[in-house]
Amino acid sequence: MQNILVSVVLPVYNGEKYIKEAIKSVLAQTYTDYELIIVNDGSTDGSLEIIKTFTDSRIVIIDQENKGLPASLNMAIQRAKGDLIARMDADDVCMENRFKEQVDFMKSHPDCVVVGSNAIETDEAGNEIYVSDLPREAEDIREILQHRLNIGKPFMPFYHSSTMFRKKDFHAVGGYPLLRGEDVIFFNRLINKGTFYNLNTPLIKYRIVPLAFSLRHMPELNTYRSILVKAIKNETIEENDKKFLMELGTIKVSIRKRKFNYYTYLGKKYLLAGNNKKQSLKNAFHAIKICPFSFRPWFLILLNMVPFNYLQLKKTWHRIQFR
Repeated sequence: MQNILVSVVLPVYNGEKYIKEAIKSVLAQTYTDYELIIVNDGSTDGSLEIIKTFTDSRIVIIDQENKGLPASLNMAIQRAKGDLIARMDADDVCMENRFKEQVDFMKSHPDCVVVGSNAIETDEAGNEIYVSDLPREAEDIREILQHRLNIGKPFMPFYHSSTMFRKKDFHAVGGYPLLRGEDVIFFNRLINKGTFYNLNTPLIKYRIVPLAFSLRHMPELNTYRSILVKAIKNETIEENDKKFLMELGTIKVSIRKRKFNYYTYLGKKYLLAGNNKKQSLKNAFHAIKICPFSFRPWFLILLNMVPFNYLQLKKTWHRIQFR
């Protein structure tokens, strides 16, 4: 454990439903030269008790009061022994060869700052929706990042929990900012430190779950994006912007609304990414039962009636921007 190369950082907040499967997938890796730092960020459910059932010597448990995701990540990486940091989320699953493939890539590409991978996206129960098709080459990723930043819609072309990056580069950009959207800001700040890649092979299963909060369909989205752009460029964040972010962080979405957003989003994913009309319609009707007068699921049903060639065009159009 004194000469480990990889530190796996896994923050947990009320993740008792999936954390056991996530930890097992890390411990089952074919690559073994790593430590697993699990940060229990003030969970009020049974997450900590589940974490403590694992006795593997590679596990480091940090139990703290709730500080939020960016602070938890920064603290864990400060304590990390490895030169390479692998991100992992409490509701996702690693393929058993994930670390080996990423370590081999980082060793053979010293210019690489971040390597991610494609993913198998699943629903809450773990049922496969589709396999992603992210941009893979460094120049493609750089072009997308810069274009999106120029039009005021900053973007991260990775699954956060699939990424591996170098600790020295993490420190070079000051770590994760203590702001909502920390992943988008962090990876965009890294763009000038080297090259980015995505491995074609899906190395994680990325689970879509009902979210307690989402800006996706809220009027505050554009204001939020403008603040992200300022943060990425290291411009001064005004007090009004800080207040806006603080107030944004207190917004909670009802369980009913969470479920509606979840089913609508799944319907869109099944159709535009997976071309699975049957499952798309099933989720659209689930959403209609919850909010029968909302336009979104009805529009999704209309999309299901569009010819296949058009759907292929939409799939291509949404390939990068879908998340």
